[in-house]
Amino acid sequence: MTPLAGRLFGTWTLITCIVRCYAAYNLHIGPVYTIAYWTYLVALGHFASELFVFKSMTFGLPQIFPFTLASLSLIWMPLVRDHYVTLN
Repeated sequence: MTPLAGRLFGTWTLITCIVRCYAAYNLHIGPVYTIAYWTYLVALGHFASELFVFKSMTFGLPQIFPFTLASLSLIWMPLVRDHYVTLN
């Protein structure tokens, strides 16, 4: 990894963290919930493209966590959306 790629990935991770933390306190707002959902979709797409398209990573124990977290979140969040998002 180049220093530039490391900084870009770090910045992307920080922005994603900010969005998810904001969403955690504002789950009742539908668009915020949807944006948080998209962060998991983008993360899964990013890691899947690195693994299957660009072949710049191998699938091992460290890579299991982001794939599992993103996959479970993409399944779980639509199932519980109506519980958290309130209609005004």
